[in-house]
Amino acid sequence: MKKLKLISPCAHRFTDKGSAKFHFPPLSLAVLAANTPEEFDIEILDENYQDLDFNDYLDADIIGITSMTATVKRGYEIADLFVKHNIPVIMGGHHVSALPEEALQHCTTVIVGEGDYLWRQVMEEFLAGKNLRGIYQSDEVVQLENLSIPREDLYPKEAKYLIRANTYMTRGCPNNCVFCSVTSFSPKFRKRPVDEVIEEMKYLKEHFVDETNRIVFNDDNPTLDHNYAKELFTKMIPLGLKWQCFAGIDIAFDDELLDLMKKAGCTGALIGFDAMNMKDIESMHKYRNRDVNYAQIVKKIQGEYGIPVIAGVVAGFDNDTVDTFQHIINFLDETLCANLTFNVLYPYPGTQLYEQFKKENRITSFDWDNYVLDGINFIPKNMTQEQLHEGYLKVLEWYSSDEHLERKLEYARKTQMGEIGALMIKDWHEGVKRAYEECLRGDNKIRS
Repeated sequence: MKKLKLISPCAHRFTDKGSAKFHFPPLSLAVLAANTPEEFDIEILDENYQDLDFNDYLDADIIGITSMTATVKRGYEIADLFVKHNIPVIMGGHHVSALPEEALQHCTTVIVGEGDYLWRQVMEEFLAGKNLRGIYQSDEVVQLENLSIPREDLYPKEAKYLIRANTYMTRGCPNNCVFCSVTSFSPKFRKRPVDEVIEEMKYLKEHFVDETNRIVFNDDNPTLDHNYAKELFTKMIPLGLKWQCFAGIDIAFDDELLDLMKKAGCTGALIGFDAMNMKDIESMHKYRNRDVNYAQIVKKIQGEYGIPVIAGVVAGFDNDTVDTFQHIINFLDETLCANLTFNVLYPYPGTQLYEQFKKENRITSFDWDNYVLDGINFIPKNMTQEQLHEGYLKVLEWYSSDEHLERKLEYARKTQMGEIGALMIKDWHEGVKRAYEECLRGDNKIRS
């Protein structure tokens, strides 16, 4: 048997294992493992929860590393160590797909885009003793029928994931948001057959779901096709699972869909509000968010249907000013969103924003370690970098306060969210608090 080690590196910013935002297992590695020929003995290492002892891995025949922008420098460090010992290293993920030539300075091979088909090809060529190419890329779109079940049995047992079982029902997104890398990595929106998703969920429930009965969907926009989502959620009701997912803002205008989400066990919907200014919504091409009242949407989803809303908000767009941060606080204070995913705008490689800011000479740092949390890597249009940084911390400090937590808990218990919603709010609040504390540690994160 050949030994394959699959590694998910940890961002340098996170000093404590299992801290900050890394609560879920590396599903992409479980998917690759499911597409690996049976001649391999496979191990998954998640560096967010485990220490990588390089000497323990020198017996590996081949290494696979997944990474996003914030973790890629650590991924390169790991790749360098193995390549130095003549162990081939394959890298994949959004960042290296956007900058494959950069990655090839550290690894043997880069898989560009979705790796399902290409990964098996690379592994079969390796078994056949062929010399691996530097870059593997295909225009063939991965079809989502008859997929192998991800090897979630390989997730490290010692990892204290917030939710251990995860899956997806769709891939891709038809939106063309300028700051998002999904459209370049996985541009075509596709849906898995409903019955295949249900069978996988039954398998997850039997083998990996813990006493909380929770799973998480990793899709970028699983509720995009309302009819598909309704069919799936209807068949999920008998499973009795509790689950979270991303969702489009338009779910608020479909009462039947919201009712089915609630009945099927939805305990959290992450909605990308993104910007508080409609001019920014227009410029980012997020057309579904135009001319809507964010506060009314949250009140309907949480208050009427009891589905906790995780507000996705980004600061630093061209129409944002120093007043934007108070607008964000006012919105969160009025709506009492159950959770917050709050980011500074990052010009990620592979996005339209990255190309625009490069052309305008507004990117001030290509230190990928700084593309997370409060890292400021570009010149804002209507405020200074220092003001953007201070405003970001202001929102996090306010949101992670005990006073705001108590208000959210009181609200949850008065609505359909109830005690289950309160439990989720407590878990999420701790995550935001850790993120804020992480921001307060270390060096200045402004790269001017």
